[in-house]
Amino acid sequence: MLRAAGCVLLAYSVLRGLRAPNLWAATHALFNYDQGFTRRGLLGAVLRLIDAPIVYTYSFFFWLSAALLAANVALLVVLTAGHFRSRSAAPAWATLVYFSGMGVVFMAHTIGYFDQAGLLLALVALCVRDFRARYALVAVGLSLLILVHETAFVTFGPVLCFILALDASRAATPCRMRAMAALAVWLTLEVVLVGRSSLSPAAAQDLYAALQARADFPLRRDAFDVLTRSFADNVAATFAMWRDESFVDAFLHSAVVALPSIAFILGVAVHTLAAGKRDRRLWVGAFVAGLSPLALHLVGWDCVRWNTLAITTSFVTLLAVTRLAGAGHRESDVRGTRGSPALAIVAVPLVVMNLVTGVTLFDNREVQSFPFRDHVDYVRDAWSGRAAFPPRPAHD
Repeated sequence: MLRAAGCVLLAYSVLRGLRAPNLWAATHALFNYDQGFTRRGLLGAVLRLIDAPIVYTYSFFFWLSAALLAANVALLVVLTAGHFRSRSAAPAWATLVYFSGMGVVFMAHTIGYFDQAGLLLALVALCVRDFRARYALVAVGLSLLILVHETAFVTFGPVLCFILALDASRAATPCRMRAMAALAVWLTLEVVLVGRSSLSPAAAQDLYAALQARADFPLRRDAFDVLTRSFADNVAATFAMWRDESFVDAFLHSAVVALPSIAFILGVAVHTLAAGKRDRRLWVGAFVAGLSPLALHLVGWDCVRWNTLAITTSFVTLLAVTRLAGAGHRESDVRGTRGSPALAIVAVPLVVMNLVTGVTLFDNREVQSFPFRDHVDYVRDAWSGRAAFPPRPAHD
């Protein structure tokens, strides 16, 4: 019963935030190395190697983005199945809180953004059983993801490292510890090198002109500006945003919405670690992994995105704990927790609150609610031929 309710909540939250990928994300997907090595150029470089006209179409990007989102939703359903069969009610309640909240809404809203690839890598890593295979997947996958978008080091990097740390802690051999340390050093060096790579304004303009000549959709010219900024430029621009009253309002509003879910989910994760008598350093690791996107408030101005993404990274952290640390619980550790009234007293109001609140979305969009008029209107117009499919986003 609870699992069915969770699937309904997940679908409802996806529909609340779902839209077609925007042109900012579609433009980023085409960045390449034609004008020199630069950050965020790997995906576009792969498309450049393919060099088929279809990869420069918005339809191609639409279906690629839809496939990534669908894969993430499917894996969330599969990986949370055990939460509803657990003798402890805590993971099930945490799942309902996450499925009903802004973490899922904004995940659906940022279809086409690199966050989708980071989430997919983390969820797939949780499906791998062997430590060596999981280590190879994380090492290669995260290294490539940093070349797609360097902030993956901060958003999903700590979660992926936490997954490896949990796995390694089950048999903490010196070889595994050295491998973890080597990976941390390599990823840090990589993100420093990538972060320092930028184009001159003239080179960025040439790249824009070359890509616009191939693409069948209008590229965001301002998106190419990110390739010319240094780390210091981003910090300065972000601190300038903090003097904007509307920006601060958006941050505070989204923080008020996100923090209760984050606190509940991470609380369940740490409680599970404590019940399994795991090293307290893993408790600290769980908090770092879950809250890591919040560090981007110092260097990026997508404040609502970072706050809501922290809900998702907190939940992936919980998934890691229940899959890699929860299996060893003795029955005495969890006896009597199923159906705990204290959990329900906290979780049910959180679910209700999540369903009736919203945050500021990108491109002046609003969180939708039943009966999802925008979706219904689009389906009607597409069916009658008055609207294109895939949808063509406005030049936002």
